Amino acid sequence: MKRKLLFAIFIIIGVFVLINIIWFVAIKVQYAPYERVVPLNEKFDVHHVDDNKKNVVYGYETPAYLHLTGNLYYTQKYPKKQIAYTFIIWPKLFKDEKYGVILQEEGESYQIEITPTLDVRGKDSNNQRSKELLEDHREDLEKVLTDARKTFQLND
Repeated sequence: MKRKLLFAIFIIIGVFVLINIIWFVAIKVQYAPYERVVPLNEKFDVHHVDDNKKNVVYGYETPAYLHLTGNLYYTQKYPKKQIAYTFIIWPKLFKDEKYGVILQEEGESYQIEITPTLDVRGKDSNNQRSKELLEDHREDLEKVLTDARKTFQLND
């Protein structure tokens, strides 16, 4: 009886260790290209770059423990226009990444789930204001998204 119990405990611990190793390796492999772009800031323990000369902020967050989705972020500020665009990109392990944009304009903030071609998707699909905002800012958004993709070396 003790042998069976010890064997069961050994199997449970082995499965737990195996799951953790697989998760750790998968995340390290998935986020290695981003770490080359945005190295760890040892002082603050974050992957973050603040380029004041270009009014750009970007970085990434790895997934929480045993989760598979973290995020990349890229913000372009236009101080004269008082506008900022932040793209959030959720890289997926086995499928294409998802996109969202946060548009900050005149003290208002709009969060919109989008496609890689800047069309509204998901819960915002039927929101006319979201569609109008994307259309009104399409030129700047395309430029910023292109810069974000180049920065993180994402495929188009």
